[in-house]
Amino acid sequence: MKLSDLQQHFFNALLNQENNFKNYVVDQGALNVEQRINIYQNAYKARLIESIETDHEILGYYLGDHLFDEMAQGYIKAQPSNNRSLRHFSNQLPEYLKITHPFKEHPVLSELARFERYLLDVFDAADAERATLEYLKLIPEHDWADMKFRLHPSAQLFTSEYNCVECWQALKANQPPPKPINQLHSWLIWRNHDQLTEFVSLEAMERQMLEMMLTGETFANICNELATVMAEDEVSLFSVQRLINWLDKGIVRSLITE
Repeated sequence: MKLSDLQQHFFNALLNQENNFKNYVVDQGALNVEQRINIYQNAYKARLIESIETDHEILGYYLGDHLFDEMAQGYIKAQPSNNRSLRHFSNQLPEYLKITHPFKEHPVLSELARFERYLLDVFDAADAERATLEYLKLIPEHDWADMKFRLHPSAQLFTSEYNCVECWQALKANQPPPKPINQLHSWLIWRNHDQLTEFVSLEAMERQMLEMMLTGETFANICNELATVMAEDEVSLFSVQRLINWLDKGIVRSLITE
């Protein structure tokens, strides 16, 4: 038998998908074949559970030990690891919580898991140069209308339908989480100049501005769109203040004036 075939049998045994692997295990010592295979099965599963717990520490606090173990065991069965890196093993956890009983009866759980996935993605995002206020000052005012933006790779927009972020913040501070409330909320998440992950809530118009930046809209088009929901004489002040603020936070990678 080829080594690759033997390895596949071993992996299938770890997942409890076949019993043939025991035919290739020598029966010796104090433990029988089944017991020896079980040691590897349990160790493999324990490592997967540990990775879920590491990536979703606050979700674990919210669920408690019993429900967390039920979730982890069920997820491992439903979503066998198919990536060499455990970093991505829990990518489907938010969707699993969204569709699986009893967790789907509490939508805040799926959102809490999704928020933690966003935090991981932001932390792992590529590094890049950041535009500064000084660079903005060098751009002539007559070029501002055609100015476009490229955001830092770590900058992410997160929308929640429940108060999952408030729950996360409370548990992070060792406080009881608030009761889940159905409320639409937008957040900006990014990695700051000190390589620390931050997040802030966004007003509807701030979210709209950032979405248009992400799609490559010009500053003029962004201001025109803002003018449909706010007074024209307020648009310039609002847009410039937000741009300066985001430059200071380090979420803008570059200002494009082609």
